[in-house]
Amino acid sequence: LGYEDPYGYLSGLWSMTGNTEVRDRLYEAAAATGHPEALYQLAVQKSESEEHAAAIDLASRAAATGHIKAARMLAWDLEAAGDIAGAEHWHRRMAEHGDDEHLMAVARLRQQVHDTAGALAVYREAAETAGVDLVHCLNWAEDTAWQDLCPYGLGPDGTPSAPWQAPLPG
Repeated sequence: LGYEDPYGYLSGLWSMTGNTEVRDRLYEAAAATGHPEALYQLAVQKSESEEHAAAIDLASRAAATGHIKAARMLAWDLEAAGDIAGAEHWHRRMAEHGDDEHLMAVARLRQQVHDTAGALAVYREAAETAGVDLVHCLNWAEDTAWQDLCPYGLGPDGTPSAPWQAPLPG
């Protein structure tokens, strides 16, 4: 079955039999010992049953051990719950693992709190990571009109340009 630990193996066996009650009891017993995968699996179940506070708590505990899927889930759940600072922290952690989608989420969160300079800095970081220019990166940003961030375009140094003004005669 490809499981590395007894809890995963046993819960997988019980899941195949359709006996989710026993599987859930195994996850709860494993979670009580701090088992990261069990914490994550229970977080998924709580999230699916719309018990968001419990899901965030369980995912936080799993993510704190380095559980990548729990950290990914936690970033999105905290964002949905309106915890911008917490969501940004976990999106950043996921971006450090090479997940560009989470880096774009950090930029979007910066925009939501009206931190245009911060958003542009993160978009630049994403552009450098992806090896493309900033305008392409901004165009990839879902629900982001880069013209809102840089209404007058970008200067040669990549910073937002000031509005054009006609030269004064004389």
